[in-house]
Amino acid sequence: MNCLFNGFTKTASLDNCIFRSALNTMIMIIKYLSFLAIVIFGFFTIILFVKKSTTNKRNRLLACFFLATTISSSFLFYLYIAFDEHSTIMLQYYFPLDICLLTLMGPFLYFHMQQCFGQRKKERTVQHYSHFLTAIPSAMYLGYFMRFPVQQRIAILQQNYIHESWQLQIIKAIFIIQILLYFVACTVILKKTERKNRIISMGIIKIDIWWLQNYFIVNIALIIVAIPIYMVYNNDNIYSILLLMTVIIESILLLSKALWQINIYEEEKESDDELEIPFRNTNRTIKHITNENADKWIDQLTQTIEKHKLYLKADCTINDISKASELPRHIISKIINNRLQMKFPDFINAFRIKIAKEILVDKEFQDLTFESIALKCGFGSKSNFNKKFKKFTNTTPTQYKRRNVK
Repeated sequence: MNCLFNGFTKTASLDNCIFRSALNTMIMIIKYLSFLAIVIFGFFTIILFVKKSTTNKRNRLLACFFLATTISSSFLFYLYIAFDEHSTIMLQYYFPLDICLLTLMGPFLYFHMQQCFGQRKKERTVQHYSHFLTAIPSAMYLGYFMRFPVQQRIAILQQNYIHESWQLQIIKAIFIIQILLYFVACTVILKKTERKNRIISMGIIKIDIWWLQNYFIVNIALIIVAIPIYMVYNNDNIYSILLLMTVIIESILLLSKALWQINIYEEEKESDDELEIPFRNTNRTIKHITNENADKWIDQLTQTIEKHKLYLKADCTINDISKASELPRHIISKIINNRLQMKFPDFINAFRIKIAKEILVDKEFQDLTFESIALKCGFGSKSNFNKKFKKFTNTTPTQYKRRNVK
């Protein structure tokens, strides 16, 4: 019996060592992953809050999403530092605010997507605020947790560290379902936008809807793969590792795409077409093109642009005009530069300013912001719209609207 007991004791001790070793490994992984998440998402948050942009409203919503992720990761990092150091002093100052913040990520991301692709209604309704209802259970749990004395809170944290309580399981299940549904909703928004135009412009940034749609599909796939793993192990450490790995993979994809396809640090500059077409101030007949043909082609260009509303495309190029009008690119360049004495961007902007002037005085559009009018007329940003409007009319959009709207 003693031999059997001793053997059992050694086996139990070995199993306990393996268990503790596994826990220590998971703590180390969570610490590193949470710190990496803090750095990455903190960087995105600072950039979006600090960088001046004409899309500040959209940026603030996305910054709130990143901020919620950063703070949530910070709380998680603090918690697992406390576990690693076996510090009850640190544990007594911890409270599960990170759980509440996680449930806010989905609504902030969804509102950002609606703002970006023009599907959000201006007025705020009950349906608008209903998106935050999923935060109620986590807020209730936070209140439930804080009502206990310090020593009991520490005991709850230590117990959840080994095996989660049913309350936490419900809250995390709500979060997983919520974020999954919001990713699906964002994918639907992108699918609708892609049917109209795959590439859209926001200021100097061109966004590939197809890539962004696949980005959300990857997120959905990661969550679907993580769900059965979490259900099998039913452990807070496994949940934290899966969550952090998912958000870090997302951030790496987003960061690599941002650095590879677009340069978010550059100031807005003139389009390539303006640099490609030299301005030549001359009244002589264009070589190989008579004035009669030039005038005929100008009429053809004007009719084509107005018919297809090509000026509404923020990144409209000579190639777009050439394809629609069936005129060679070099012909278009010559008649715009030499016959009209204009640069190509100014030629296109003339159509945009004409429409903008009509919208500014139209009573139906009086509730539109100047940024919305800019985007509606094909300008990539509000600052560019103001600059070009001043150039063409010698007045600002605000002054023009004040003078002409009774």
